[in-house]
Amino acid sequence: MLNDFDGSFDKPLTREAAGPLADALEAVRLGPSAVNRQPWRVLLREGWAHFYEKRGKGMENETGDVQKVDLGIALCHFELAAREGGLFPLFRLSDPGIPTEADTQYIASYQIQ
Repeated sequence: MLNDFDGSFDKPLTREAAGPLADALEAVRLGPSAVNRQPWRVLLREGWAHFYEKRGKGMENETGDVQKVDLGIALCHFELAAREGGLFPLFRLSDPGIPTEADTQYIASYQIQ
């Protein structure tokens, strides 16, 4: 699954490994993105879905970081699709401290129940 990871950023997530979250992650993938950059990265680990922004060059301007809007849409799509699938994700701001590349920033997490 593009932009999705299993436990660490060096292990891509498969649809099978995503299990009941596969449809929610697909809803994220299908969501709109400014200039088609898909800046979100989602890492599943121990019952959590951690969302990150991979910052693109030139995307920040005097009005802010347009990619943050993309991340808000991705978070919304994830939660709505997860709830539609019978899951109850709880939104949390709880940085797990997972090492990332310099251009990748933690945004928020969902605890899956």
